Amino acid sequence: MNRDINSRGTFTEQLLEQSAVATFVLNPRHQVILWNKACEALTGLPASQLLGTDHHWKPFYGHKRETLADIVIDGNIEALPLLYQEHAPSSLIAEGLHAEGWYPNLNGRSRYIIFEAAPVRDDHGALVAVIETLQDLPERRRLEENLILLKEAIESLPIGITITDSDGRMLYLNPAEAEMHGCEVSDLAGKDSRVMAPQTIWQAIPFEQLHAMGSWRRESVNVRRNGELFPVQLTSRAVKNADGAPIGVVTACEDVTDRKKSEEKLRKAQTLEAIGKLAAGVAHEVRNPLNAIMAISEALAGELGDNAEYKPFLTHIREQVDRLSVLMRDLLDLGKPVDQLSLRSADLRELCSAAIDIWKHSGVQRTHAVRMTAPDGPARVKADERRLQQVILNLLDNASQHSPEGSEIRLSVLEPQDGFCRLSVSDRGTGMTPEIQARIFEPFYSTRRGGIGLGMSIVKHIVENHGGSVSVANNDPPPGGAVVVSLPQAQEELS
Repeated sequence: MNRDINSRGTFTEQLLEQSAVATFVLNPRHQVILWNKACEALTGLPASQLLGTDHHWKPFYGHKRETLADIVIDGNIEALPLLYQEHAPSSLIAEGLHAEGWYPNLNGRSRYIIFEAAPVRDDHGALVAVIETLQDLPERRRLEENLILLKEAIESLPIGITITDSDGRMLYLNPAEAEMHGCEVSDLAGKDSRVMAPQTIWQAIPFEQLHAMGSWRRESVNVRRNGELFPVQLTSRAVKNADGAPIGVVTACEDVTDRKKSEEKLRKAQTLEAIGKLAAGVAHEVRNPLNAIMAISEALAGELGDNAEYKPFLTHIREQVDRLSVLMRDLLDLGKPVDQLSLRSADLRELCSAAIDIWKHSGVQRTHAVRMTAPDGPARVKADERRLQQVILNLLDNASQHSPEGSEIRLSVLEPQDGFCRLSVSDRGTGMTPEIQARIFEPFYSTRRGGIGLGMSIVKHIVENHGGSVSVANNDPPPGGAVVVSLPQAQEELS
């Protein structure tokens, strides 16, 4: 065997020389006895430079002098060249060696090489040679790295990605998809993709029909693990195999809850703006007739004096004129934006005290008292003082309308927290049903007979124009309900 391997022109040698796989052979003295043309092409090292030598391994395998023959002969995995130790996992296979990794500069290029080494032994088990091969797999590694990159990119996306088979079962979903549904990836993998939507909207769309549609973009509703529904934007497309046949569906899912809220907020703002423009026009046309009616009623009162027969009619005229005047004022306030340039730093405690003083002159004060509590330190907000006082007055009016006669209304200024100042106005009434809580800020919605239904809408409009928020809840413990207003704390307080 040893003689055959070292004899030029043998059939074995000719096979190895002509092999398209880069192959070389070492003898037990670590000398190169064959270096085929594929090796020359791959490494850029000519056979004439390597045959009979063992000193050219250093630039090729690393700084260690041990050759791969040493590893095979000695079975010493620790003698593995540095390049393999640093760049790839390695293992001894039987009495040979398998290793793979990047060569940063092999024949002027970075290459991914799979290395195989196998001992050749005679009939007595003595080593006579080592046959070694080098396989350049740059395209395979490039594809593998691209797949890894693609997987990492998909798994880092903030939108959900799901891949299903032709039966709709989830073969893959990224963490964002699972997270937005309140689940782990393992909770959903392998299940019917429809479990992410409420059963009431499940659709049976044939796979072939979906494939024919190309891309299918739609808005829908999905369900979280806790049963909460949320709006989503879905885009689906058929996945094809190498032959162009559809084999599955990839779907992108985006939680559009915030977008829907913004759209609803914009819609309401546009509605309020339209109401404001309409009210301004109506107020201009109505103001003069109202003034005329009021002047005539006053003149009639002077003429008729205390005539009991006509007094109820005059009182009714005045009440209706006052009601129309309040309606015009509220409509104008509802559509009027808050001028951001008019905002000044103000102490919320002082604003509340001033509003209570104004409210004391109203007729309501005769049947309801207000008890105010506030922290010792300042609670400063950026405010249009007149508009915020209107908010507080509206809240006091609302509380008085839903409180038993003689009961106390509580106004509390809370300690600033998380960059916000808060005030709460609570009554001692019957509380609010879920329907009332959901609709209380709608324009023209009122549970009080004769109410216009604009007071709380104006509160919400002004507060949100100050960058704040307003919420309602029933008192715990009962009775009654409370309205809580949150306003951004003035920056000088935060610094």
